[in-house]
Amino acid sequence: MYLETTGGSDKTVDNSASFIIGADYFTFVSTTKDYSIRVRFLTWRDDDVPVRRTTAIAVVMAPALALLLVAGGGTSVAPVLPAPEFTVTKYAGNPIISVADDPSEAVEQYVPAPFRVPNGDIWVYVKGQRDIYAWQSTDGGETFTLVNGGVPVIENEVGQWDSQFALEPSGFIEDDIIHLYYKGTNDSGAQDDWSWGHATAPVSDPTDVTKDAGNPIATPADVIADIGGTSIEDLAISDVVKLGSTYHYYGYVLLDNRYQLIQATGTDVDNPDGFESILLAQSDLHVVTSPSVFKLTGSAYIMFYTQGTFSVSNDSSRVKAAVSQDAVNWTFDLATIIEGTPSTWDEDRAYAAAVLKQGSSPEPFLVDGDLVLYYSGQNSGVADTGLAYLTP
Repeated sequence: MYLETTGGSDKTVDNSASFIIGADYFTFVSTTKDYSIRVRFLTWRDDDVPVRRTTAIAVVMAPALALLLVAGGGTSVAPVLPAPEFTVTKYAGNPIISVADDPSEAVEQYVPAPFRVPNGDIWVYVKGQRDIYAWQSTDGGETFTLVNGGVPVIENEVGQWDSQFALEPSGFIEDDIIHLYYKGTNDSGAQDDWSWGHATAPVSDPTDVTKDAGNPIATPADVIADIGGTSIEDLAISDVVKLGSTYHYYGYVLLDNRYQLIQATGTDVDNPDGFESILLAQSDLHVVTSPSVFKLTGSAYIMFYTQGTFSVSNDSSRVKAAVSQDAVNWTFDLATIIEGTPSTWDEDRAYAAAVLKQGSSPEPFLVDGDLVLYYSGQNSGVADTGLAYLTP
């Protein structure tokens, strides 16, 4: 396969690849080498037959390299963003949220969505097997109590789009309102019809959750219309941040048997639009999920996301890092942030992490200069939630 820039030279790339087709771009992902190529408004051709001819830019992204193929200008090197570096300290009292403290759940209290409300309390929403629970900390986020009498605050609702499962919370606070996002489905087998939901709660009572009457706010049809493909078996929203007047939505999808990280934007809290794929899993045996986006003062945007495999007996799930100058174009697989510790509660997996942030902005809430990271851990099929402090 060749990439051709108008007035420039052709670029030969690996022929063994997958393609993600978008409205004004395609992404070429090598299946034998460690790179992907995002192309916008560029001629590309197979066997010297032109397939698409326009005039602008291609961005080539790899772990240590970013190139611009510019119309009429050949190849130039763009600044390479440094890999984020953190010293990670796992909290000695982990797990801080456990199924052992929830009599209604046996194996799942994980995928945390942390919030700091105005009185200083930390609230963390987590998924159970079918619903979402709320936990409260009054000591800065290290000791948690299950609230609402142990009753889920977001439940699957009979006769609705989320009648079977309501899972994987995320969100932000804006104007003293907690905006919660989650995935749901009415498929009892949990293999189809996953969509995005939105709900709200006042910061004065984070258990008083009201689902958005317009739910679901995004469906498989919406994603396929923008990205392409035919079949979606999983679709989740993992984070939302507000930049200026635009909301940036981040999530993941299992599209045609391949996991992808996706993003969209919107002018309101419940209208994601323009879905695009930003990372394709290495193969149909691998997983990329759970993006969490933040920005330290003076740094690029940073995304933590999960990378792993389907195999529980030989899992490599861990939290990885990506960086971006604009929260749209990302360079992935730069560093491993957190992974399981042998002979502990997170031995099998350390994954699905969320940074504690301030309001709707990507700015993290710091404790003595450290990021506060809540993450999922698993051992012998039991998934709980842990805490780590990250020193930049």
